[in-house]
Amino acid sequence: MGFEDSVLVSRSVLGRLPGTTVYRNVKQYPEAYTYNGIVIVRIDAPIYFANISYIKDRLREYEVVVDSYTRRGPEVERINFVIIEMA
Repeated sequence: MGFEDSVLVSRSVLGRLPGTTVYRNVKQYPEAYTYNGIVIVRIDAPIYFANISYIKDRLREYEVVVDSYTRRGPEVERINFVIIEMA
């Protein structure tokens, strides 16, 4: 793994599977839904000095980009919360 590979971190938006408390990648599980105003992001790598700027920039994109996944809850105009899952 080279320097560029360690900086360009894979990440996924997670949604809740209906009828469960399980969250999965919304691209792999189209039935998973998200909540208006909240985005849950899984980061698939350790965070350290070489990739923190890249991660921060990607997370800031979620503040302005509204996706097309099934959403629940009251309508809101922007993302209010970004939850980072790092397990």
